[in-house]
Amino acid sequence: MSPAIDNHFRWYSRLFGNRQAARSIHFLGLLGFLGFLVVHVSMVILTGLSRNMNHIVMNTDDSAP
Repeated sequence: MSPAIDNHFRWYSRLFGNRQAARSIHFLGLLGFLGFLVVHVSMVILTGLSRNMNHIVMNTDDSAP
């Protein structure tokens, strides 16, 4: 995506077609990751934030802090 990298390693940008195609793929990957993050954080909150955080952080099944 960087012009300096594109000028130094010409073969690298050709892997994706051109520089704009690499930028588009990168952006779509970002959107996919953000969607994944929003869905999973929402599921943790909706199913009980305190209990789930105890599972994640402390490895306990207690709902009390």
